[in-house]
Amino acid sequence: MLAQSNHHRLWLREQDHPAINLPRWQQQMDLLTSFYRSQASLILQLSDNSFQVVCAQQSQDYKLNGGLFFSMLDY
Repeated sequence: MLAQSNHHRLWLREQDHPAINLPRWQQQMDLLTSFYRSQASLILQLSDNSFQVVCAQQSQDYKLNGGLFFSMLDY
């Protein structure tokens, strides 16, 4: 079941909803990274002109940790 929310400007990591299960999402990132043999896998949320890393799996420390914010205006 997908999270249904009227708070589209809230970040997923800040919402309290039973469908938002960060440990399960992290497990999916681990599986995708293993399956595709990628160096990094991310779930990103876009809101307005900003992104937040919801969860990540990295073979090296690319500094793309969960909760990181960045803006398209920065680039």
